[in-house]
Amino acid sequence: MGWVEDVRDFLFVLLQSIWAVCTSVFWAIVPQPLKSVKGKVVLITGTGSGLGRLLAVKFAQLDAVIVLVDVQEVKNNETFETIKNMDRKAFAYTCDVSNENQVENLAAKVFREVGKVDIIINNAGILPGKPFLELSNSQIRKTLEVNTLAHFWMIRKFLPHMLERGEGHIVAVASIAGILGSSYLVDYCASKYAVVGMMSALREELYETGKEELINLTVICPSTMNTGLVQKPKTRFPKILPVLDVDQVSDIAVKAVLTNKPLVVIPTVAHVIFKIANLFPVQVPLKLQRFFEYSLDPNVK
Repeated sequence: MGWVEDVRDFLFVLLQSIWAVCTSVFWAIVPQPLKSVKGKVVLITGTGSGLGRLLAVKFAQLDAVIVLVDVQEVKNNETFETIKNMDRKAFAYTCDVSNENQVENLAAKVFREVGKVDIIINNAGILPGKPFLELSNSQIRKTLEVNTLAHFWMIRKFLPHMLERGEGHIVAVASIAGILGSSYLVDYCASKYAVVGMMSALREELYETGKEELINLTVICPSTMNTGLVQKPKTRFPKILPVLDVDQVSDIAVKAVLTNKPLVVIPTVAHVIFKIANLFPVQVPLKLQRFFEYSLDPNVK
């Protein structure tokens, strides 16, 4: 009877998969309902500039209570003043999220001064942009600490409280570099691949423990943005793999959170192309990726 159960379970999974495809197509045509974040506490790291600052402002526009976290106090306070001038509520904290002790102190302050956190957006990141052999040991270590380990420290401090309440949302800002390797980004790609894998594994662990329905997980994977993090990006076909406008990315990221999307790759067309390419021998996606010449110039400081 074992094989009968296996066939039955396989058919059930097949039906679920077909339903998931149909649902995805439906929501691609029909506007998805957006959840409300009014009065919700949204904690965002790396809010001193770039994508983090825009995410903070846009969630504030939706009447969320914003917790701003950045290692650069002056820039973070500028974001705080911007939200304050919007007549919205925000709290600003200076913290190096790569340091687990500082994250522990941050969590204690937030719980004491703000209260529960509904949504965490792990956005802080760095990018040295050097050839692998020119990276110092300290640079490699710092990239992994900021881009990867910080996610661990933040989630470990805030996830337990979400589980206790039976709801929460964790967002990881990764990168298309967490899906495709790129020259002169060896340390950066490693850190972003790790984040994508971490979130995937965390989803499975929540499923195994019967808590997947309680916590929403979202991974955002944009290609290069015009934030200045990459000084001179290279792309042979900017229509397919463009240098993205950070304001546009922030809009897509906010919508992804409001619709509980598990994964968003920006631009979508690039993800589709490489997904199809990966159905073929490994040389095919590699040759395709090299054809697109999407990288950076390591000589530009």
